[in-house]
Amino acid sequence: MKKRKTLLALGSLALVAALAVGSTLAYLTDTTEATANNFTVGKVDITVEEKWEEPEEPIKPGDEKEKKPTIKSTNESEASYVFMKVAVPFVENGTVLNSDGTKDTSITDQYVDYFDLIGLNGNASNDHWVRIDSATVHDAEAKKNIYVYAYAANNNTLTTLAKGAETEPLFTKIKLRNILELAPNGTESIDVSGYAIQTANIDSTVPAVVWSYIMNQEALTPASGGSTVTPTPGGNTETPGE
Repeated sequence: MKKRKTLLALGSLALVAALAVGSTLAYLTDTTEATANNFTVGKVDITVEEKWEEPEEPIKPGDEKEKKPTIKSTNESEASYVFMKVAVPFVENGTVLNSDGTKDTSITDQYVDYFDLIGLNGNASNDHWVRIDSATVHDAEAKKNIYVYAYAANNNTLTTLAKGAETEPLFTKIKLRNILELAPNGTESIDVSGYAIQTANIDSTVPAVVWSYIMNQEALTPASGGSTVTPTPGGNTETPGE
């Protein structure tokens, strides 16, 4: 009898030990290292280049000065569609004179540009630039006509500017018109700005349509900071002589 009691006692101890071990077990788990997927976001990066020498003397009506604005894509830029905005000072209801002093009746614009853009590529007879007429603005406060040109073929299809490439000049010279109302010794500027947008995932090659994409996105750009669309300025100042 004593031996049986001893066996029962040992059996009780074994059961208690088994329960104690069972109470320390948990679900089987494991953890791996995090797997990272890295992406490098591309960019569109352009500059406005031009051949220009600041006049040493005030310019006079009829004077021509070389000015060849182009847009250049950097070697880090993605392929892009590019546009050039040109702001030219105007005289409202100005009278343009011929070389003999008579009125040039071919000029009927209300807002008469101070300057002619010589060698302008923005017309239908060339293969480089196309003017977007719907984007023309008369800035009454700045007294400038603002024109927008797209780097496009004459079939109204945008041309891709590749990485590190440069466009043909939009024009080659500027000429001060002989305008009766021209103010002597005034200082005027022709401002040139470049715009670019990626070609990838853009669903149109029509200049006016893609330009509207740029303007829509620019309107959403924060007042400070952000990286939407930044125009690249390039302007020159001219002083008409007496």
